[in-house]
Amino acid sequence: MNSHRQTKRALLTSVMALVMCVVMLLGTTFAWFTDTATANVNKIQAGKLDVELYYGNTADGADGTVWEKLDNNSPALKFLQSNGTTATQQDFYWEPGGTYSLPALKVVNNGNLNLKYKIEITGIKGSAKLNDVIDWTMKLDGINFAIGSEHVLNATTAGTESADILTISGHMRETASNTYMNEKIEGITITLKATQATGEYDSTRNDYDENATYPDVAFVTVAAPTTEETAAGVNPLANALTAASAETNADGSAKEKITADLGAGTFTLTDKEGESKTATAGKEITLIGDGKENTTFTAEKAGDTHGEANGTYCFDGAKSVVLKDMTVKFDNNKNYQGFVRAGVIRFENCTIIGKQVLNANEAEFINCVFENSNDYCVWTYGSPNVTFTNCEFKTGGKAILIYNEYTDKNFIATVKVKDCSFEDDGTLTEKNGSDLLKAAIETGSNGGNTATSNRYIIEVERTTVQGFAINTNGTNTNSPLWANKNSMDAAHLTVTIDGVKVQ
Repeated sequence: MNSHRQTKRALLTSVMALVMCVVMLLGTTFAWFTDTATANVNKIQAGKLDVELYYGNTADGADGTVWEKLDNNSPALKFLQSNGTTATQQDFYWEPGGTYSLPALKVVNNGNLNLKYKIEITGIKGSAKLNDVIDWTMKLDGINFAIGSEHVLNATTAGTESADILTISGHMRETASNTYMNEKIEGITITLKATQATGEYDSTRNDYDENATYPDVAFVTVAAPTTEETAAGVNPLANALTAASAETNADGSAKEKITADLGAGTFTLTDKEGESKTATAGKEITLIGDGKENTTFTAEKAGDTHGEANGTYCFDGAKSVVLKDMTVKFDNNKNYQGFVRAGVIRFENCTIIGKQVLNANEAEFINCVFENSNDYCVWTYGSPNVTFTNCEFKTGGKAILIYNEYTDKNFIATVKVKDCSFEDDGTLTEKNGSDLLKAAIETGSNGGNTATSNRYIIEVERTTVQGFAINTNGTNTNSPLWANKNSMDAAHLTVTIDGVKVQ
C-alpha cells in the first residue's frame, strides 16, 4: 500500500514537473536573446540650381576683363568701340561694313547641380528694315554658337568656376544703301533661361532629368509708343502681350506667364477710342518698368459711368498681374476706376497717382507711394483680401476707404496695413469744410448691422498718421487712424491695432 501511494506521489510529482517545464518553455518564447542594429541615414538635402549672368568691360572677355552682374536693374548694355569706350548716340553711328560688339557675357553656374541653358535675344524694336541688313553673330568660348541653342554647364566644384563666355556682335552689310540712313533699332533684350541637366546619379541612373523643362515664361521688351504710333492707333504693349500669349513650350503647351520689361515713357492698354486691349486671360502677367521716374502706366478712362463699366478691362480674366518699378496713373476723383476682374493684382515699388478702386480677389501693395489730394487713394470695394506693406500715403485728407455699396452676408473683406505712413496736407479740409474731415482709414456699410450685411476685418501694425481728423459721424472712435462712419457693430467690423482688438 505504501509502495502504491509512493508510486502515485512520484507520478504526480513527475507530471507537475513536466507541466512546469512546459510553462517555463512557453514563458521562454518571450525571452529569446535578441539584439537590434540601427544605421543612421545621412541628411536629405535638395540641390541648388543657381545661374547668374555677367557682362564685361571688353568685347572678347579675355583675361583681365572686369565683370559686373546683370539683373533687371542693370543699365542697358552699350556697344563697344575698338578703343574700349562705349557707344553714345553722339559719337557712335553704325555704317555699312562695320562690325559692332556688345560687352562679353559670362554665364556662371554657382550651384551644385548640372544645368542647361539658352540665351535668347528678343524685343528688337524700331526699324525692321535696318535689322534686315545686320548679321548677328554669337560665339561661345570663341566658337560660333547659334542663338537660342542649348548648352550644359556642370556643377561648380570647390575652388573652381563653372562658366561660359559668350560674345555677341552685329555686322552691317556692305550692301546697305542710303535707304537705311537715320533708321534706329532699340529695345533689345538678352534673356538667360536655365534648368537642371543630366549627369548626377540617383540610385539607378544619371539621366532622370533629361526632360527637365525651361521656365514657363514668355519674355518681351517693349519701347514706349512713338508720336506716330499713337496717332495711328498702334499700341506696342498690347501687341507685345498678344504675341507673347501665343508662345508655347517645347511640348506645345501654351506659356502661362508673361514678363514684359517696359522702357522709359508712357504706356497704356487702351486704344485711341478708349477701349481696353488685352490678350491676358488665364495668364500670369508681370510688367517691370524702368523706374518710377521714367515709366508710367496710365489706367485713366474717359467718361464717368457707374460700377465696373468705369473700370479698365485690360487684365480681364488674368490669373495674376504684377506692376513693378513704375508710376501708375488713375483719374483723381472718378469712382470705379481700376483693373477689373484680375484674379490677383500686386504693385511693387510703384508711385500710384489718383483714385483706384479694387476688384481683384486679392490685392497687394508693397513699397508704394500713393498721391492724391482730391479724393481717396484706394477704395477697396470688391476685393476681399487687401494688404498694404511699407507704403506711404500723401493725401489731402482721405486715404483708404473700406466700403462696398452692395450688401452680401458672404462678403468678408480683410484689410491689412503694415509699416505704413499717412500724411494729410489739409487740401480737402480747406476746400470742403468740416463735413469732409476723415480718418486715414474709413469704413462703412450700406447694410447696417443686419444678417445680410458685409463684414470687415482690419489689422493695422506699426503705422503712423500725420494730420487727418477724428470723424464724428457714426461711432466716434476718437482716432485719426480709423473711423466707423456707419456705426458697424462688433459682429460686422473687427479692428485690431498693434495686436490690440479695439472693435
